[in-house]
Amino acid sequence: MKQSLKYKSLFVRSYIVVLSKKIIHNFQKYKMHIITLYIIFIISNCKKEENCSLSIDNCNGTIQNCECICNEGFFGDNCEEEQIPENIKIDRIKLEGLFNPCADFDENDTLDYNDADVYFEIFYRDTLVFSSLSQKVLNNYNGHTELFYLEGCTLNNPDKEYEMIFFDYDNGETPDIIEKIIFTPYKKGENFPDSIIIQENDRYCDIVSYFYIGKSIVEIYLKYTF
Repeated sequence: MKQSLKYKSLFVRSYIVVLSKKIIHNFQKYKMHIITLYIIFIISNCKKEENCSLSIDNCNGTIQNCECICNEGFFGDNCEEEQIPENIKIDRIKLEGLFNPCADFDENDTLDYNDADVYFEIFYRDTLVFSSLSQKVLNNYNGHTELFYLEGCTLNNPDKEYEMIFFDYDNGETPDIIEKIIFTPYKKGENFPDSIIIQENDRYCDIVSYFYIGKSIVEIYLKYTF
């Protein structure tokens, strides 16, 4: 029995030696073919990169090995599809020329009855979402540009319409409405802009025979969560 195992072990060793010699011989014999095939493979891959039809213009991301690696918020073979954000935060709002001559600015304004103490509220389907009353801008002189920095202003239905109403705060009385705007935080195909601008038309007030030249501009700065 031991003799049989000894012969088998010798046979296996001999076979391995012979096989190794054949592999070395064949490699020496075909090494030029192997090297040539390797070079062709490398060149063909290079040509594929050069002929890649993707470009930064049709890929919402970065291109690696002729593959579009999507930026946040995009998906699809070429990152052509947009994902609706889970929510959008408004971190600041810029007001320019926000003035309504029909608003009754009066002696109840905090500093000067000629100028508005501005704050705004955001509504979704008549439900109050956010109020900047604690961050109101005092004495907004005749539509002077102002900047609100906000905390806790999160919109959980970003592809739906919201209403933003600007008020003149009157101490102890019902506030005057200065402006109302409708806006949609997220719109498909706009590539998630850092801000959106709402521009209102010129206004005329028959009560005081006052024509306000220029347009009010509201710029809303957005941060997306996916």
